Amino acid sequence: MKKKKQNFSIKNGKFTKIFSDLKEKLKNSKIYNFTIKTINESLEIKIIILLVMLLYISISTFNNNYIINNSSSMQVGIYKMIPIKGEIKKGDIIITKIPENIKKLVYTRGYVIPRVNTFLKRVAGTNVDKIEKKEDGLYINDKFIKKISKLDRLGRPLPIINNYTIKENEYFLLGDDEKSFDSTYFGAVNKSLFKSKAILKIKF
Repeated sequence: MKKKKQNFSIKNGKFTKIFSDLKEKLKNSKIYNFTIKTINESLEIKIIILLVMLLYISISTFNNNYIINNSSSMQVGIYKMIPIKGEIKKGDIIITKIPENIKKLVYTRGYVIPRVNTFLKRVAGTNVDKIEKKEDGLYINDKFIKKISKLDRLGRPLPIINNYTIKENEYFLLGDDEKSFDSTYFGAVNKSLFKSKAILKIKF
């Protein structure tokens, strides 16, 4: 006698129950939980890596294109750096490396923090301009510019420069604040030290 074949289609209630039981056991198994946990952790790691990469790109872009000035010598705020192309004019804001001859002084006195190696200043004098120090202050081409301090804010003596005429590729750089430590005390700066021009974008 031939045995009847059982129909194990999805419609068969017995098969459906067995399938459901197996599915439930699988969900409660350590393998299932480990797999789901691994997938979730892997996804979280990928998201974290993506966020770190985006943050790095944002910071790199900011550092390569903008600077934050917190020195009172110029307007405090965010400045956009612009490549130096063509003529450098009076009134231009310049980011310049700190001249070697005053590095020891500015770092020892704390005019800038050790990790900072640039000044942000405005061009006040260019080639052939005449710089004069008189009793009442600093003059450029016989025009009064500002008073000259003998001492800094902590009462320490400031360097003294002599009268002279600015040479080619040199620039006299001043801060907007009268108390700024600038070319008034260390003289003109050679163009070779300039990193870029700058434009104020956001005031603080």
